Amino acid sequence: MNDKSGNERGAAAIIAAITLLVLLGFTALAIDAGVGYNDRRGTQNAADLAALAAAWEDCNPQSGSPNPEAAALQTAADNGYDDTDPDIEVVPTDLGDGRWQVDIQITNEALFGRATPNAGDEITVISSAVAECEQIPFLGGYAIFAGGPVTCNGGVELDLSGASKIINGGIHSNGEVKITGADTDINGAVTHLGGSNYTPSTQLFEALPYPVPEDLRIESYRPGGVKAVTYDDADPNADQYFNTTTIDNNWMKNSGYADSLGGQKILIKKSGVYYASDSIDLKQVSMAPNVRATFVTEGQIKITGESDFRGFDPLIGGPNDPGLLFFSNYKAPPSGPTCTGQAVDISTSGVTWTGLIYAPNGAVTPSFSSASSLNGSIFAYTVNVSGSDFQISWQDNPNATPDFRVNLRK
Repeated sequence: MNDKSGNERGAAAIIAAITLLVLLGFTALAIDAGVGYNDRRGTQNAADLAALAAAWEDCNPQSGSPNPEAAALQTAADNGYDDTDPDIEVVPTDLGDGRWQVDIQITNEALFGRATPNAGDEITVISSAVAECEQIPFLGGYAIFAGGPVTCNGGVELDLSGASKIINGGIHSNGEVKITGADTDINGAVTHLGGSNYTPSTQLFEALPYPVPEDLRIESYRPGGVKAVTYDDADPNADQYFNTTTIDNNWMKNSGYADSLGGQKILIKKSGVYYASDSIDLKQVSMAPNVRATFVTEGQIKITGESDFRGFDPLIGGPNDPGLLFFSNYKAPPSGPTCTGQAVDISTSGVTWTGLIYAPNGAVTPSFSSASSLNGSIFAYTVNVSGSDFQISWQDNPNATPDFRVNLRK
């Protein structure tokens, strides 16, 4: 009986020892795996930053004598992975066209590898990243840009409908994109954060800001603002800044800024910035030769009938600048499919306009027809373009200072 108990106790001790050994082995593997995971996270972060640094150095015009490889190595070293360390290898590779790949390898001694059967003595981790630098076109290259969020009241942030339409330039929505109608010709990329019924299109994962100059703010156009002061003093013989509460056809005629062409039709004869603190409502407007105008308001803009408009206030300057055409600061609670208050309402046909239509807080809802053409862009919180036989063409400005952005690529 005692021998049997002794044998059982001996067997239990052996089992316990084996179990403890196995547990120690798993613990050792877990610790080494944790070290490997930590290395993986660190090397991937460093590779991402190093690839971005190389791509930026490659295309940044202010770099002088660019050295993307040195930029990658320095950035990796700044983040704890110095290529001069014998256990670390950082390899930048030029993939061409502004694209750079950075591979980082680190080898560490396994803390418990030798104590674990079939485990190696070293842990090697390799991480890779590819970054690309691209030039940003004037106004982002967008013909239509909807800046409203993807959660916009269940509506469609960018709705482009109607037959026989041509869009020359990019289309972007921070929400959903809906494009319908026969004979649709889009010559540019379509990007979005929400859904899209259009193919091909690309879904992004981060909202984009309005790609406009930093000084394009409503404060600049209010009385006493930078733009107001500039144009008020631009020509001592003829003011170029006009300020009132409401701008309509009668005000334009009564103020001497436009002539009557019979009925509701008017001919604008003075170039400049027209600011209204309340609203703008114009019908059947023409412009005298060489006359250009920018209309800015805190409220809504309504344009009806066959009208001729050319933007006056340059966005950045230069002979090819399309200029700012309409700027509405109107903002209202979400309402229906437009997701926000209607800021710019346009119904016209057979016209050719030049300039940017901008409503950062509201909806722009143009209805174009009969070979209408906008040589410029529409940027708004939401955009709903309808009609038929129309064209919207983004206008480049060769005088724009080149700007660049870098992105990680999968």
